Amino acid sequence: MITMPKSLTAITLVLLGSLAPPCFSAEWALDPMVSARLRYDDNLRMRTSNEISATEYALKPELAFLRTTAVSQVKGTVGFDFRRFDKDELDTNDSFLDLASYYRTERSRWDLGARYTRDTTLDSELEESGIVYERIRRTSRSLNPAWSYMLDPTRQLKASYSISQIRYENNQNTYFSDYDYQGLTLEYNQRWSAKTSVTGNLSQTRYENGSNTVRSDTTQVQVGASHEFSERWSASALAGARRTRTTTRVGLLVCPGLDLRSSPLSLLFGPCVDPVTLAPLAFTVQTESRSNSSTGSVFTLQTAYGFETGSLSASATRSVSPSATNGLIVRDRLSLSAERRLSEKLTLSAKLGWYRTSATDSEIGNLNRKYLEFQPRLTWRIDRDWRLKTSYRFRKQSYESQLDSATGNTLTVTLVYAWPKMAVSR
Repeated sequence: MITMPKSLTAITLVLLGSLAPPCFSAEWALDPMVSARLRYDDNLRMRTSNEISATEYALKPELAFLRTTAVSQVKGTVGFDFRRFDKDELDTNDSFLDLASYYRTERSRWDLGARYTRDTTLDSELEESGIVYERIRRTSRSLNPAWSYMLDPTRQLKASYSISQIRYENNQNTYFSDYDYQGLTLEYNQRWSAKTSVTGNLSQTRYENGSNTVRSDTTQVQVGASHEFSERWSASALAGARRTRTTTRVGLLVCPGLDLRSSPLSLLFGPCVDPVTLAPLAFTVQTESRSNSSTGSVFTLQTAYGFETGSLSASATRSVSPSATNGLIVRDRLSLSAERRLSEKLTLSAKLGWYRTSATDSEIGNLNRKYLEFQPRLTWRIDRDWRLKTSYRFRKQSYESQLDSATGNTLTVTLVYAWPKMAVSR
């Protein structure tokens, strides 16, 4: 039997109960959905050798909900993913909850979002960092409050804060390390014209790993603009600079009598002894902090074009993100997506993504790698409630420190049933 974690329940109750004043009439809506999935993966753990192929059978019930009043809204999705494989040791029961809420007055707006995800590292970890090490269980919790204020009809100030906790199971025997990540952002937006807006932001983030041996602080400044070239074509650009300072705590063996740190050279001096009595002493562990700084650029470029039977979008980003191995990473990502309605019931879509990741700390070189993913999908709307999706995914990951690269091919067939939307007003 699966039970909802206490922390997840608390977040749900707070968001559902705190933001919508009872003096306003409210509308409730529920959208239940269930999907059955069959998937074959020829390299489930994305290894360069000893690949493991697996067939997966999954059942995924989920519920989207919405509560709206004249001045507030709470919406979210909760669901479970029961995954079974032809190899029993791979079976997992995943769960997730996404919540977003707001309350607004004449000039101010308060937002509060929360997310809980329990899955494996080859799912959400890949999307967040572009790095795949191994398939182990992962739990992610985050909370994101924000406040915005309209100075006038064209200018807005916004302050937002985010905090995330990432935990891994059995991480003692893997490269993964638990970590906390938090950040504060101040933002200014101004509508320059009916089609053009400008923006600027200042942010400060902090990364701390679970063993308190690595801490990274990053400051970022960015400016940008967005423009609607036509009703169908829009683009935006945001660019700036960042500075990251990483502090690493290292434990060293020290001889109290000689103040001699353990190293290959120290072996020439023999064992640790008292210099006066020559009595043997035990080495002690002394913690030493080492710090270094790095700078670089950050940016986000996006464009989208819509036409009668589909859409196209592209983006290029460089960002600083937390990683599962002792520090922050610089992630470059290029993505391209396209969608085309072939008929009233058939839709063809495709996504192409490329990542390049490197460590902000030059001493951590094993993070440097590249990742490529291509995924076409065909969706058949059988009728109002039923949909059938078929997709293929190709993945390739190359490592700077290795000659070989890991590749994987995945074929997925998913049958989805969505109940008619249930809504009630009071």
